[in-house]
Amino acid sequence: MEWLKSRLLVLAITSALVSAHGAGGDHDSDDEFSVTSNVISLFIILAVGGAGVFLPIILGVLSKSRSIVDMLILGKFFGIGVIICTAIVHIYSGATANLGHEEVVHAMGDYEAWPGVICILAMFAMHLIDYKFSRINDAHCDGDESHGHQHLNQVTIIGHSHGHSHGHSHGHGGVLSKGEDVVVDSSGASDSAEIMTQHDMSHSNHNHKSREGKAKLVSVYLLELGLVSHSIIIGLTLGMAGANQLWALTIAIAFHQFFEGIAIGERLHNTYGTHNDKSQGNSNGSRGALLKYMSAFLYMVSTPIGQAIGIIIHSTVSLESLSGLITIGVLESISSGILLYTSLSCLMVEEFNDTSFTQRKASFRSMCFIAMYLGAAAMAVIGKWA
Repeated sequence: MEWLKSRLLVLAITSALVSAHGAGGDHDSDDEFSVTSNVISLFIILAVGGAGVFLPIILGVLSKSRSIVDMLILGKFFGIGVIICTAIVHIYSGATANLGHEEVVHAMGDYEAWPGVICILAMFAMHLIDYKFSRINDAHCDGDESHGHQHLNQVTIIGHSHGHSHGHSHGHGGVLSKGEDVVVDSSGASDSAEIMTQHDMSHSNHNHKSREGKAKLVSVYLLELGLVSHSIIIGLTLGMAGANQLWALTIAIAFHQFFEGIAIGERLHNTYGTHNDKSQGNSNGSRGALLKYMSAFLYMVSTPIGQAIGIIIHSTVSLESLSGLITIGVLESISSGILLYTSLSCLMVEEFNDTSFTQRKASFRSMCFIAMYLGAAAMAVIGKWA
């Protein structure tokens, strides 16, 4: 009998708890929000994102092993796949869901294609920024080249030369300094003269490398701008998430942040390491290292900053309200456009066309393609839950 009474008591308590939970479900969604859980999520994202972005930088500095370098490159291409899939499967689909509510569609002029329109506008904005940065870089490089061309007054003539009325006598390949008189016999003996010095060729090669290096820096700046903006937006969304969605979103975003961090960290290390080599002096090398670590730190804290803002404003903004759905939907549409442009233009196209990639063995290039496909597939599977 005592055993039966105990079982009945347990059943009664369980029924009461279930009834209380069901009644509480009719209350405002703020009851489901846990500041403690969201703060824990914030520190998880901070740690995972930091590990992802600093791992390639630290290993690149400490280890010169070819196998380590190859693993980081494969991780970078895996991350590119993760980023592209995140933009479409996770963020853009979320935007269409939020802006696809009947009330939202009616409030926005009964037009259902707003997510696509806003996404395209964000891509156009990123392209305009990219174009402006590139034009500024080209103008700066052209200025350097025009300054270097002032040295063309000192040339080497390779060919035949003859004595002339000015009393000068030149042999083969004479070097003429600025201000010297040059008389070339028009009889055809010097028709094959070439006016290009080794100095000019070296200077032209230097300008070409300088232009490439600065173009890579512009690409990194744009990539950093896009990823930081996108990270703040998804952090804002995560910071306002209730308990029912929080941990699924945390796992998905942590996975995304880690491999996105590897992609941006590997790019930061290679770009600043190449552009600021030892030949340019210790001051430039130190400046490049500082910019590299500052950029990595900015990426690491961008999503947690968005989360902190979301935690602060969650009590004043309801994600289920009309204004909340529109706000999050618009931000997610912008984020997807930014992420699509940066991942396709600044990562996938540039990485697969870079000489350091095209000169690798065909087997390794194939592995990079497969790594990108696997990254997209893994993120697509995670999209089933978040």
